[in-house]
Amino acid sequence: MTGPRSTSPLASFAAHWTGADIRRLHDLAAVLYGYLPEITGVTAALNQEVAQLTGGEEGWRGPVASAFTAAWQRDAAAVEALAQVVAWTGDVIDDLAAELAAIERTLEEAAPVAAGYDQAMAAAGQASERAAARLSDLYAVFTAGLGDRAADPAGQSGAHLRDSVP
Repeated sequence: MTGPRSTSPLASFAAHWTGADIRRLHDLAAVLYGYLPEITGVTAALNQEVAQLTGGEEGWRGPVASAFTAAWQRDAAAVEALAQVVAWTGDVIDDLAAELAAIERTLEEAAPVAAGYDQAMAAAGQASERAAARLSDLYAVFTAGLGDRAADPAGQSGAHLRDSVP
């Protein structure tokens, strides 16, 4: 995963022309981005603990230790895939909030002209449709990855999700 994410700045707007709660969408994206360091931090700490437990000359050895390490590697890949889905979902919501804020501003400026209003409302509908399609694609990628995990006990499905950025 790439570096820390933050929400896009919103264009200023005063009215709620589109009917969307843009500030709450923006806040939701920020909350999702806030989970990413926690998810990756816990995973990194547990990776270290597992390496210390099963590594070195005095580390835990044997078939049970190997099974434990393999299970943890699968779980770590699943957590990494979950973090990627959280990031992608934050991106979709953040992009939607930024687009809707810009459209709200356009609507405010175009309010005296009916044609501008109609165009801006059409743009708001299209932005919502794009966000819905992106979330649907994200869901399809994620659920396909879960199916791969069930069919792939070696846990290679995490790579499938990392390489399938919608």
